[in-house]
Amino acid sequence: MTTAVQEPRVRASARSFEIPQKSKLGPLLVATDASHAADAALRAARAIAAHTNQQVLLVAVHEPIQIASPEAQIAASPDMEAERRGYLRNQVREQMERVGLEKQWPLEVVTGNTAAIITTLARNIGASLVIMGLGEHG
Repeated sequence: MTTAVQEPRVRASARSFEIPQKSKLGPLLVATDASHAADAALRAARAIAAHTNQQVLLVAVHEPIQIASPEAQIAASPDMEAERRGYLRNQVREQMERVGLEKQWPLEVVTGNTAAIITTLARNIGASLVIMGLGEHG
C-alpha cells in the first residue's frame, strides 16, 4: 500500500504580508553611568531605535555625597553638586563618542536615588523600554 501526502497549497498574496500599523511607541530611556559596562546599553538602544524609529533619552544619575557619620559631616554645596553633574555629563558625552553614536541624544543628568529617578522619569516620559548596562542595579 502506498500513502501519498499532499502538501497544502498556500497562495500568498501581497495583502497577507502587510505589516499592521504600529501604535505610537514611547521613547527609549537609557540609564548610564558612562562606564564601559554601560556601553552595550547605548548600542542596544541605537539598534532598537534604528529599527523602530523611537526617540532615545539618556539619563545619568549622580548620587549625592553621603555623610559618613554625624561627627564627620561633609557640607555639599550646590556648586560641588553642579560640578559633579557637569563631570558626569562630560563622561557620558565621551561614552557616546566611544560607542560611535552619530547624533547626540538628549541627556538628563540628575542628582538623587538612582532607582527612584529612573522609574519616575520612565513613567513621566511614557518610556516603552528602559535599557541599562551591566552594572549593579540594586
